[in-house]
Amino acid sequence: MVATALAIACSSEPVESLPASCTARDQNAYVYQILRHYYLWADQLPSVSPSEFGSPEELVAELIDGELDPWTQFARVPQEPQAGFGYRLQKWGDELWVVWSHPASDAHAAGLRRGAQVLAIGGVPAGTLDPSVSIGDLGESVEHTFIDGVGDAHTITLARNFPFEITVGDANSTVVDDLVVGYLLLFNLGISGATELPDAIARFASAGVKHLIVDARYSGGGRVEIAQLLGSLLAGRVARGKPLMIQRYNGMHPELDRSLNVFEHSAALNLFRLIIIVGSGTGSATEHVIHGLRPLMDVTLIGGPSAGKGVGADIWSFCGKTFAPVTFAVTNAVGQSIPRDGLQPDCWKEDDLRQDLGQPLDPAYAAALRLFAGDDPACD
Repeated sequence: MVATALAIACSSEPVESLPASCTARDQNAYVYQILRHYYLWADQLPSVSPSEFGSPEELVAELIDGELDPWTQFARVPQEPQAGFGYRLQKWGDELWVVWSHPASDAHAAGLRRGAQVLAIGGVPAGTLDPSVSIGDLGESVEHTFIDGVGDAHTITLARNFPFEITVGDANSTVVDDLVVGYLLLFNLGISGATELPDAIARFASAGVKHLIVDARYSGGGRVEIAQLLGSLLAGRVARGKPLMIQRYNGMHPELDRSLNVFEHSAALNLFRLIIIVGSGTGSATEHVIHGLRPLMDVTLIGGPSAGKGVGADIWSFCGKTFAPVTFAVTNAVGQSIPRDGLQPDCWKEDDLRQDLGQPLDPAYAAALRLFAGDDPACD
C-alpha cells in the first residue's frame, strides 16, 4: 500500500485530528467524516447513521463496495518492533508457498526455502493464513509444518525474531556477451529502502552496470517517497524533473493533487536498458513506479500481470488502530492509469518455484539475459 501520514485540513466540516473519544460511537463518527471528505469514491458512498453500527470496522464494511475497492482497511498499531521469520510467502488458491527465505535466517537453514509448501503455522492450516501477517508474538517460537522442494515433510520450530522489513533481497552483477548486467531483487518499498536502494545502485555503478534486471515479482506496497527514490535512481540520468507518479484526490480536494517527479541523485544509474520481472505479487507502490518509468525510458516487462492496484491510501491513526482508506488515484506522465487487470508483460513467463531466483534456470531471469544478448527470449 502506498501510505503517507496525513495531516490536512478540509474545506468545510473539518475532520477532527482525533475522535472525541474511543467509544464506538465517536470512532464511527470520525471514520464516517474521513470517508465523506477524503475517500476517492466519496460521491458513491451511501448515506447511513454511523451510530447504528457496533464498530468502525462494521461501518466501513457496510459503506465500501468490495468489488470497487478491496484495499481500504484497518490495522492495529504495532506495540513492538516488527520481526518475522526470515521468509516470504505467497498464496495460490488455498496453498501457501515459500517464494524466498533469507540465506542468514534459521528458516533457510532448516530447509524452509523457495519451493517449500507450508501446511500450517502455529497450528493454523495454510488455507486460512494471511501470508502478509506473522503468527506469534515478537521472539515467540512457532511451529511450522511444511513439505520441502523434494517432497519431504518437516515440522520445525522457529523464533519470530528476524528483521521484518527487507527492501533489497539481492543485488549482484554478471557479464553476458561483454555486457555487465545487474540483478536487483526487491521485496517492498519500505523505509529500509532509503539506505538499501542507494547502496545497491552504487554497487552497480561501481561494477559498470548499464543493463539492469529488477526482480519485482514479489514487491508490493511501501512508502511513496521510497517509490520516488527508486524511480530517480533508475531514471535520474535521463528523466530528471519529469513526472514519475501523479496522485489525484477526489473532486473536493484538488489542492492535494501532486506530481512526484524524478529527482537528481548522485547514485543514479545511466542505463541503456531496464528489464523488470513482474507478477501477481507486484502491487501498489511498486506498480506505480514501474508504470511511471515506462514513458520515461526503455522498460521491458517479463513475467505475468501485476496486481492492478492503481490507487493509494493515506493513514489515520487513532485508538490503537490505523485506518487506511483509498484516497487517491495514480497516473503516469502521459495520464495513463494502471488497469484493474494489471500491467501486462511484454514477455510472458510462468514463475517456477523449483528454481532459485536470479539464477540461470529461473525462467524469467533467463529470458531477460537472452533479451540482453539479443537472442530469442522464448516467451510463453
